[in-house]
Amino acid sequence: MAIQEHDPLLSVEHLSLSFETTESSVVVLDDISLAIGKDEIVALVGESGCGKSVTAMSIMRLLHSPPAQYKGGNIYFQGEDLLKSSDRHLRDIRGNRISMIFQEPMTSLNPVLTIGDQVAESLTLHNKLTKEETLKAVVDLLEKVRIPGARQRLKSFPTQYSGGMRQRIMIAMAISCKPDLLIADEPTTALDVTIQAQILELLKTLKRETSMSILLITHDLGVVAEFSERIIVMYAGQIVESASTRELFKTPLHPYTQGLLNSLPKLHNLETRLKTIEGYVPSLGKLPVGCHFHPRCSHVMPICRESCPPIIEIKQGHTCRCFLQSEACV
Repeated sequence: MAIQEHDPLLSVEHLSLSFETTESSVVVLDDISLAIGKDEIVALVGESGCGKSVTAMSIMRLLHSPPAQYKGGNIYFQGEDLLKSSDRHLRDIRGNRISMIFQEPMTSLNPVLTIGDQVAESLTLHNKLTKEETLKAVVDLLEKVRIPGARQRLKSFPTQYSGGMRQRIMIAMAISCKPDLLIADEPTTALDVTIQAQILELLKTLKRETSMSILLITHDLGVVAEFSERIIVMYAGQIVESASTRELFKTPLHPYTQGLLNSLPKLHNLETRLKTIEGYVPSLGKLPVGCHFHPRCSHVMPICRESCPPIIEIKQGHTCRCFLQSEACV
């Protein structure tokens, strides 16, 4: 399949994935479809446990099988179906054409290896560089992510850095081979708001300089308001809404999206108590019959308890999975 100029960089089509055990089969991704264009920032948002990180790991083919089993769909990256790629070819893609920043740097950085060695690993694996060229490239990367005294800190260990600095090191490792797509899985988790803003601004700057696309995974809609161009909302293993950032904030259609936005503090109305979404995200092993969100929805109708709504395009570029927006409830 040859990629055309107008084709998306990444296209996930009707992807379904389950975790299989000897006793049960749990569907964790249900008919996921999304696309990311070249030089685009897309945010994937939702509460913890909704399937965001599993989606990212599925794209990278990092889930062990068993227990993970792809039940259907395709993952096209630059025209190639990654679900049909060999393990050897995937190793060439990971870290080179697609890179990922994981949630917690200290679980990804090796505490007994120096920062210089860990940043150099991907460069050594995917590029034929001399020792001197690798050293210069590592220093350039650390300076690019604004690590002070980069050359002097090559022999430092991860435990000698703050959380924000460790995240910058993870970013340096992720961009070392100039990937076409960067997947950032909760890159600002556990960081204070000032450092969060610095990390997001750094990602935006790197995106402008390299024209790479970014898939940002987060549970915080407030984080992506000024960062992403499009937002995809997930709930209980399904995509429930997708639109441009401006459109989603202006006209949220799904009750879950509305609940997420209503839970954000408003600068013009600080005295009003924040609204919450009642209940909890259901266990993927015990999903309710019908719409997955109906036990928490204030607009629930009889059909919501009986059938799962399809995702439909309400207007160009804005899709929603809700009977309130479907002709089926008319």
